[in-house]
Amino acid sequence: MDLNKFTVRAQAAITQAQTIAAGNGQQAIETGHLLKGLFLEDADVTPFLLKKLNVNMNALTQALDRIVSGYPKVQGGQNGTLSRSAAEALTKALANTTAFGDDFASVEHLL
Repeated sequence: MDLNKFTVRAQAAITQAQTIAAGNGQQAIETGHLLKGLFLEDADVTPFLLKKLNVNMNALTQALDRIVSGYPKVQGGQNGTLSRSAAEALTKALANTTAFGDDFASVEHLL
């Protein structure tokens, strides 16, 4: 996957997802890691959009923390590989970029 097709902020969220997975001893980067990375790297767009949808941010954050902590942990394995669902999410974000006529996938496309 070519990260150069993503905006700087989206790249930072993906990198943050990788850091979260590695910090938890988890081999694969999952969609939960990506969403958590979005929350950590994007304090403007993501919370704004979710609040517009009347999402309870506290409940979502707590549920997301439980999901991320529940992913399998490994020792001594290679970290940083995308899970199938995370790879599909990034592929769909890139497809949405084309559909919206944008040049780069942003945090909105990832969300």
